Amino acid sequence: MTEIFAHFAYVSINGKMRKFNLVDFKDNVFYIYSNGNYMLRVEIKVKINKIMNDNKNFKIIGVLKIFEAQELLIIKNIFGEYSC
Repeated sequence: MTEIFAHFAYVSINGKMRKFNLVDFKDNVFYIYSNGNYMLRVEIKVKINKIMNDNKNFKIIGVLKIFEAQELLIIKNIFGEYSC
């Protein structure tokens, strides 16, 4: 079983911070979030795993897409990093 850490996402749209809830995912491939007005899709293109000092470190390269009523509003390349 896969454990998901990203149950929520926050994105500023037109200067207003908006909260999104995870509605669907394929781990390390895509994550889809919704808040009723917007849909957020995060597509993972590259995931780099490293173990350093007993910590797992991850780097993510992907694409973030925001939709409103099926219309693509925003598309951005993303880079993220986290560890556990």
